[in-house]
Amino acid sequence: ALAKAKVKYLNKVLPKGGNILYVGLGFPVYALEAHANMFKEELSKDSKYTYLGRVDNMSDDIEGGRQAVEQALIRYPNIDAIVAYNDPTALGAYAAIAARGKIDILIVGNQMQPEAVTSITKGEIDGSWDFNPVESGISLAELTISILKKEPKANWSKTIQTPAKFYDAST
Repeated sequence: ALAKAKVKYLNKVLPKGGNILYVGLGFPVYALEAHANMFKEELSKDSKYTYLGRVDNMSDDIEGGRQAVEQALIRYPNIDAIVAYNDPTALGAYAAIAARGKIDILIVGNQMQPEAVTSITKGEIDGSWDFNPVESGISLAELTISILKKEPKANWSKTIQTPAKFYDAST
């Protein structure tokens, strides 16, 4: 659902389409890799978008995001939007594009961290999804308790999806 929401957002802010760069994490984390693949798949369903490729934040912080996007700006001179796997990476992406004077590139992150709120308010990054880790944790705890209580498998062998909420300058 989050991958679909991201493409829906791109359709809203880039209705004519554009060139999209994904910035992932430089070492494998199953959930992040699965999401990156789902986003790429959803984006490919809309022919007005070009998935330029993926670059990776090798240090999982703002500086790693800056370095990844700085190199990507050389390889991909016509980026319309950057979708980052987390907010520090989005903030690093903004630092890289601001240093080049290319502030017309849309940037969105994930996790809705306090630094992202400040950046969104300043008009730097364009938005972030809050995937509500507290609610996700509660759901996982409830499933675990169900297993420990030896409840029927149908009570705990299921997928629970916590809705993600998007925040931008208007929200």
